[in-house]
Amino acid sequence: MVSARALPRVGYRLALDLLAEAGLSRREGETREAFARRVADAAPSFAQITTYHLDVAMGDPATSPWRAQGHGPWREALTALRAELGASVRLRRRLLGLLNPFSLFMAR
Repeated sequence: MVSARALPRVGYRLALDLLAEAGLSRREGETREAFARRVADAAPSFAQITTYHLDVAMGDPATSPWRAQGHGPWREALTALRAELGASVRLRRRLLGLLNPFSLFMAR
């Protein structure tokens, strides 16, 4: 189980990894918000994950409402992201992403 303190970073990276496996990664110089808008058709819940992450990363982490609510909102958003990618990205593409050891490096 991830600590509440590490959850915004770990949860966002997990989301990036899932997107990279589906062939969706940030372009060089692309902001987090622009990336979330670009992948919105395939993964609309990623916008909420990005909001959670930025709220903690750019705001006061101690007072972030997402940290106070614990793992619930993150778990729900990541579950929704998995379901959206399962519905919008072809199975073949997802399998290629799982088999490609370099797909995780594309997410960073």
